[in-house]
Parts: sequence; C-alpha cells; structure tokens
Amino acid sequence: MKDAEMEEKLMLELYDTTIIGGGPAGLYAAFYSGMRDMKTKLIDATGNTVFLLLAALVTFYPLWHELSLSFSNTEGAYRGGIFLLPRGFNLEAYANVFRSDFIWLAYRNSIIVTVAGTCLSVLCTAMTAYALGKRTLPLKNAIILMILFTMVFNGGLIPTYMIVKTSA
Repeated sequence: MKDAEMEEKLMLELYDTTIIGGGPAGLYAAFYSGMRDMKTKLIDATGNTVFLLLAALVTFYPLWHELSLSFSNTEGAYRGGIFLLPRGFNLEAYANVFRSDFIWLAYRNSIIVTVAGTCLSVLCTAMTAYALGKRTLPLKNAIILMILFTMVFNGGLIPTYMIVKTSA
C-alpha cells in the first residue's frame, strides 16, 4: 500500500476518543474508553518522552559525576574522565572536611544569616503592609506604585555586575 493510500485511509477513520500521551493517565483513559466500547486512538508521545529523558540525563550526570568523584580515592579522582561509580571508594575527603573548624563556622554563619534575614524581612514586610493597609496614609498609592515597580523591573545585569565586582 502506498503512503498516500495509507494517509487517506487514516484520515477517513473516525474515533470516539483520541488520547494523547501514554502515561498512566493516558493508559487509564484508554482502558476506560475501551470498557465503554468507544473507538479509541492512543497517540503516544514517545519522541517527547525520549527527549525529556535525555534532557534529564544530561542535567543529572554532572551532579552524579561530582558525587562519585567525592567518594573516589585521590588517584582515581586525578585520573579524570567519564565514570559512573566511584574509583576506589573512600570517605577520607568527607572526614577531612568535617574535621576542619571552618565547615562548622560556615554552617553557623549560614544559619545565623538565614534566620536573621528571614526575621528582618518578615518584620519589614509586616510593618510596611500595616502602614499601607491604612486608608488615611498620605501618598499611599505612590508608595505602592514604587514598591510594585521595583518588584517588576530590576536594575539589570550591568548594575548587578558592578555591585558584585565592587563588593568582592
């Protein structure tokens, strides 16, 4: 049968239900429509699934590589290359990191900055919301407009770079 005849035959067929996607929901819908004696066409998005799986693999592999590298011994880590499992399993790197006082200082600083920053942010937001909630506040709409403007439009990449460069 020629391609044109096959296309014509497919176009003439009518279906009660067309299901796109072959995941659990698509298969359940196909099962349900089959129980109702409906003529069903299941279009499986295999190409999309393969693409997304490859994208997930490409995204996940660097993380997996670094994790495997952290569990490898020194010689295996210096060899480099592509590998899926640690070369010469070793926990010495983790022991050295946790033996150091600097890691605990960094954890402490991170926790202090996170807690203090969150509390200060909630306090400032609550005070601002309380003041802006009052109907009698002068220039209330202008203040709200300024707050919304800075939320929607940031300074951009170049000013951010300049601030980071001068503060580092």
